[in-house]
Amino acid sequence: MNHPEELFSPIPPERLFGRETDLGVVLESVERAARGNCGLLLISGETGMGKTTLARAVQHAMEPVAGYFISGKFHQFPGHRPLAAFQEALAELARTLAAETPDQRAHWRSQISDRLGSNVATLVDLVPDMEALCGEQPHPVEVTPLAARTRIASVIVDTLSLITESNNTLVVFLDDLHWGDPATVAVLERVMQHGVPRLLMIAAYRTDEPDVESALASLTASHEAGHWPDNAQVSHLLLRALTTFDIQSVLRAKLGGKRLHDRELAAQCQLHCDGNPFKLQQFLLALHARKLLRFDEKQGGWTWDLTGIRRLPRSTDITDLIRLRLEALPLPVLHTLAVAACLGRRFRLADVATLTRMPLDTVRDATQTAVLQGFVEIQMLQGRLGESGMEEIAVFQHDQVERAAYGLQDQAVR
Repeated sequence: MNHPEELFSPIPPERLFGRETDLGVVLESVERAARGNCGLLLISGETGMGKTTLARAVQHAMEPVAGYFISGKFHQFPGHRPLAAFQEALAELARTLAAETPDQRAHWRSQISDRLGSNVATLVDLVPDMEALCGEQPHPVEVTPLAARTRIASVIVDTLSLITESNNTLVVFLDDLHWGDPATVAVLERVMQHGVPRLLMIAAYRTDEPDVESALASLTASHEAGHWPDNAQVSHLLLRALTTFDIQSVLRAKLGGKRLHDRELAAQCQLHCDGNPFKLQQFLLALHARKLLRFDEKQGGWTWDLTGIRRLPRSTDITDLIRLRLEALPLPVLHTLAVAACLGRRFRLADVATLTRMPLDTVRDATQTAVLQGFVEIQMLQGRLGESGMEEIAVFQHDQVERAAYGLQDQAVR
């Protein structure tokens, strides 16, 4: 490792450790979809086991495959909307298609119009970002609540279908399904019953959240009852804890070198983290904050105090560790993250500037500090803001970070 700031960065999807077999399952699912099948891959595991990271490894796997990877996430906090993850994913698709060449945009506009007809208005109402591609639409015709839900479900299925009918493989990743809603499960079931070719749905959920399995019971029952066509398949993937050997591989990737005594450091990490990748990342950052793990500029490498690490209590709560690190940030950074957490896992810097009444440059500087500390990452997406058509989006590295920032709102206001 060449620079100490890399400690704050998560291991990228292409360098996962202890997940080789799991990654093989994911890649096989992508290959099946590319061959014309319709797949549903359910990835489960405890909080912090790396479900999202594993699913996002698909983006790298799709580079040689013609197609798209889109994603959406359900949120825990107030303001959650039914079908929120589908809306986010389709908004990402809209931005991606709108960024293509004029001929490609015209192709997609024509395809959407031909397939949806008057229901283009429903699509734009559901996903306002689609207006940039489809043009301004009238308000959808008022119908009964039941008919409206059925219409929305049909529009979602038709939109996904028209993408794959152009010989594209489409992967849709729905994150944190445990915070989902019955409408989402119903749409998932409808997608699978249609057996949309070249489509892979990936849904990640926590096994330590109550009632999530019962919420998916209708999906399982529909499959077992034979309501899905032959090309529609469902797979389950349960992520388990990393071994001490896996943790040692992570440490060598982050800290560099091949020192024999990093085995003891790996053993201590296992003791404190129970093989949980997210807890491991937070534990290393906590060691760094306590100066038990530090970068030696003269030697150009990392050193650690095993004696001090052995003295640490095991009962340290990961959320508390994150909160303590957040509280040490300068007030503008803390205020930026606390307000951003009200907007969800992904937020626009311009929106935060508006809500906080801080200059956009101040919000950018505060966000950059948060990036360097490993709390958020920056993405540039095609959007509505800026002359270039690009806008700055920040994403919390984990919903545990979002949760901790959300809990600091009162302090930030003070």
